Amino acid sequence: MTENGSPADAHASTPATELPDKMRVHALARLLGSTSREVLNHLEALGSAVRSASSTINREVAEQVVARVDGRRHGIHG
Repeated sequence: MTENGSPADAHASTPATELPDKMRVHALARLLGSTSREVLNHLEALGSAVRSASSTINREVAEQVVARVDGRRHGIHG
């Protein structure tokens, strides 16, 4: 992990248990193999007030996004 919250070696299948305490939206998008806009849309749907890809989110919120993205990849919409 670099100082700006970007993972040094991003993998799309990173388990939520390996997420840092805080990370930037763009770093989570990279981990998920997604775009920052898609992650921001998920965050908005979850009620998180983030404004940009450089916003920082905590692990709990990141885990919610990961679960949501994984659910959509497996045909579960929510």
